[in-house]
Amino acid sequence: TFFEKFRFVNLNGAVRNLLGQREMNGVVKLNNGYLLTTFGYVSDEYLQECADSVAVFDRYLENRGTRLVYASTPYTSSKYDPQLPAGVSDYGNDNIDRFLEMLDTLDVDTIDYRETMHQDGIDQYDMMYKTDHHWNTEAGLYAYGKLERYIVEQTGCDVDERISDIGNYTITTYEKWHLGSRGQRVGRYFAGIDDFDLIIPNFDTSIRNDAGEVGSMQNLVINMQPLNNREYTSRYTYDWVLDGACEHYVNLDCRNDLRILIISDSSSRVVCPYLMMGFHEMCFVSTES
Repeated sequence: TFFEKFRFVNLNGAVRNLLGQREMNGVVKLNNGYLLTTFGYVSDEYLQECADSVAVFDRYLENRGTRLVYASTPYTSSKYDPQLPAGVSDYGNDNIDRFLEMLDTLDVDTIDYRETMHQDGIDQYDMMYKTDHHWNTEAGLYAYGKLERYIVEQTGCDVDERISDIGNYTITTYEKWHLGSRGQRVGRYFAGIDDFDLIIPNFDTSIRNDAGEVGSMQNLVINMQPLNNREYTSRYTYDWVLDGACEHYVNLDCRNDLRILIISDSSSRVVCPYLMMGFHEMCFVSTES
């Protein structure tokens, strides 16, 4: 709202970093350098109301022959290694734990990516951006693999095994390219800048969008313009590069006839490209206003 505001934010963040301060503009720097916006305690009453709503939706779908799975994305601060500075309180993981327990009691299928990563021996922080609230593009492929396994187990459908194997992709790393939503609030010198990995399949795909255009997944989904020049005053590398991911697509070269509906926020941008390659039809509904 004033001239050269971001320069002042950068200066503020640099000074705070030199002084060893851990908080700035509502953002906390964890012991490992990752940025977190902490959450307060959410009451059981409110969580139960939300869980009951999900259960009602689950029964509605079940009566129409459709399965629902609630997939919970990881929280920046790991449940098994919180990395919280001394004196900082956070209830993010506690809120998630209690909510998923309620869904389990209500017989709603869930996938908790915090738990799957822990069980698979993956450091959750490797799957998160340091300066953003989103998980990264590699995490999107990992998440797809778990969803694919769940869907195959439930339906017995045939899915192209190449999609979930990262060995079948070309990964291009744009170093120090992405300053995420939390990094925008503290500047580039408070916690650094994230690399951005672009993951493109080495196999052919044939996808159709609502405009009737047919092309490969990357041609229809990936926006290369934000990767032409660094722009640290914008946090939208993640959103702009994957701008076309969360739409309606039909896979013209698919081994099954399954239709997938994703109801999600922007975290699904890194998952949808793989879902549209794995299943016949994918439709997205945003939970964001």
